[in-house]
Amino acid sequence: MKVRLPKGGAMGNIRDMAAKVQGMQAEMEKATHELEDKEYTFTSGGGAVEVKIKGSLELTDLKIDSDIVDKDDKEMLQEIIIAAVNGAIKMAQDEKNNVMQGISESINLPMNIPGLF
Repeated sequence: MKVRLPKGGAMGNIRDMAAKVQGMQAEMEKATHELEDKEYTFTSGGGAVEVKIKGSLELTDLKIDSDIVDKDDKEMLQEIIIAAVNGAIKMAQDEKNNVMQGISESINLPMNIPGLF
């Protein structure tokens, strides 16, 4: 439901800001959907492990070079997999934060609003 505010003066400024916020919200929703479908690839262990995730942080692919599989050293493999997954997640989150920051800067909205993203 839209609220109609009187034109001019302080109310005009509030109306303009509300319109900017609504536009920003629409841009953020569109960007969020686009980023959720985007795929991010990250490797670790010198390329021995490769993971792919979607922007929604869903793991979509995991490749492990058979040369690093050692039944006597599964801890190393676990660490390499964790590093690859965490690296891919960080890539996706960093891009989302950068995109959302760019959108919010268009109306001079401070980035330190809790729960904004």
